Amino acid sequence: MIKCNLCGGTQFESVYQRNELEIITIKETFKIDIDNVICKTCGLVFQNPPMNKEKLMSFYKYQYRYNEKGESVRHQQKDYIEKFLTNKKGKILDIGSFEGYFLNLFKVDGWETLGVEPSVEGAKICIERYGIKVYNDMFENLSLPEKEFDVISIRHVLEHVDDAFNTIMLMKKYLKDEGIIFIEVPNIENFDYYNIADAYDFQHIFNFSRNTIKNYLNKCGLEIIDFQSKLAYAGMRFICKKGKFLNIKNNYEVTKNIVLNYKKERQENLIYMNQLLTEKNREWEKNNSKIYIYGAGFHTAQLFQYVINNAEFNIVGLIDMDEKKEGKDFFGYKTYNANKLNDLVTDIDVIIISSYAFQEEIYKDIKPLENKGTEIVKLYKETYAYDKD
Repeated sequence: MIKCNLCGGTQFESVYQRNELEIITIKETFKIDIDNVICKTCGLVFQNPPMNKEKLMSFYKYQYRYNEKGESVRHQQKDYIEKFLTNKKGKILDIGSFEGYFLNLFKVDGWETLGVEPSVEGAKICIERYGIKVYNDMFENLSLPEKEFDVISIRHVLEHVDDAFNTIMLMKKYLKDEGIIFIEVPNIENFDYYNIADAYDFQHIFNFSRNTIKNYLNKCGLEIIDFQSKLAYAGMRFICKKGKFLNIKNNYEVTKNIVLNYKKERQENLIYMNQLLTEKNREWEKNNSKIYIYGAGFHTAQLFQYVINNAEFNIVGLIDMDEKKEGKDFFGYKTYNANKLNDLVTDIDVIIISSYAFQEEIYKDIKPLENKGTEIVKLYKETYAYDKD
């Protein structure tokens, strides 16, 4: 019997279920069913059953985001941490270090740095570009010295692990007595229902609210020094240190309402998006316009699954920045390299930008095509800029 990772309870209620989500990696494409439930004893929202661990490990190993985005956010995170440091130099462990940009900010300041990154490509770049030692593995598989680090950071990773409680306890074990832990995770209270890509990501085993994170820290004997609950990209961050073990509180009713409201608002937005593109497609059909989708990933999978029937649109190909996707078929369409659009320009009538976080960045890159007659469609009137100061 599955027990709640936070409180050990066994009474759950399904609050958000999706079937046959199409998942894409460089290696393979597969479909999964996801059921997010809520624990009636404490209010934790999590996948039950959790996503198949082998599939998830394969996704992390072969997933690669083309170039790490959000450099200004990494600086913000470092600046935030430094407000709570007593020593200007020390040893930092970053769980989910990816390409290493964040860790390198500390390295250039004289810190000893260590990363943990399951992505093969991300770990390789971190080592080769910055000379930072990285374990290409899952954090829970490592055995590190106790009380070794002055700072341990885990940025948008805790929601991905299969045992959040164990992960936090391991961080506490490896933390020096006077050290601090920096946690940043998505906040379900701030999820953007107007984003086609579902905020309840298939990769997220857990979906946290402010109160569920506080419950975890209380149960693990960590004292919250500071927290920020409203970040530009629907996240929240905590600084904590070793402290007393405290009892957890039940947030079932409040958290359930948060999830159900998101579910309702998201469905209404998907209907609106469908109407918007269907109306545009009437004109495209008259002109026999050739349509390309910019983005060959999860956002586009959700676009096809929930917003448009791609069989009704004259879609002839996909565009993506990831060179490893060039020439490959996703959703039945060939993928073209975004850096080689000039080779296709006479064949592109319409480009639909299938991205939320990077819509404006993509639009800026391809805007010159408008002067050559290409219609560029932005799905969102306003988005957060992940690299915004």
